[in-house]
Amino acid sequence: PRCPVAPMTSAARARVRRLAASAALVGAMLAAASSSFAATVVDDSGRSVVVERPPQRVVTLAPSLTELVFAAGAGATLVGVSALSDHPVEARAIARIGDAGRIDVERVLALHPDLVLVWQRGNVAREIAQLEHAGVRLFELSPQRLDDVARAIERLGALLGHDEEARRRAADLRVELARLRAAHANAPKVRVFYQVWQQPLMTVNRRQIIDDILGVCAGRNVFADLAPLVPTVSIEAVVAAAPEAILTARSNLRLAAH
Repeated sequence: PRCPVAPMTSAARARVRRLAASAALVGAMLAAASSSFAATVVDDSGRSVVVERPPQRVVTLAPSLTELVFAAGAGATLVGVSALSDHPVEARAIARIGDAGRIDVERVLALHPDLVLVWQRGNVAREIAQLEHAGVRLFELSPQRLDDVARAIERLGALLGHDEEARRRAADLRVELARLRAAHANAPKVRVFYQVWQQPLMTVNRRQIIDDILGVCAGRNVFADLAPLVPTVSIEAVVAAAPEAILTARSNLRLAAH
């Protein structure tokens, strides 16, 4: 025999109708939020990149780009990073896809990214072209001055669905840069040689962001006026430039140790 089903009271029917109406409203709000997210952001190549929803599988082709994604609050979206991505510590557990010298295109494609961040000056143009030909959505970020970094964080926030957090962190960065500039505004300038690479001996000119970093802290790049972005110099040229301080990248310290 079937169990008798008690007829629904008018009060119960009213509660069901209210629940159904609430569920429909929530669904409509979620759908509206998804459809209203669509963002168009211009990258550093001048290309307008359109996303209908926040990318969830992001690959970065330079350590600086990895740091920018984390700074924008979207580190959880990263599925692939370049070999030297070690900051923040969470980046060390993410799959490696190559380095500035060679990007493993097949490995990148196997990760099924819905966005790949590229650094035009550091990445191999042929491999970037292969990714683009494969239909991968690319977004170029190549900050040249410190003020560009805050703007890059904001653009990534808009692109990856972390707009509010990214804006807050960009504002914090601007405040800190203003504090540093004010603190060193009247400090005596220190002549600095910055060693990018040991063999051959390489440095940077004034158009590289490292030059801007030195300037904020009252440093003066002794090779700022050279034409190449990353010029090769001789030991004799360094001695003749008479730097008061010599700075080197951490990787060069490891090379020197060997």
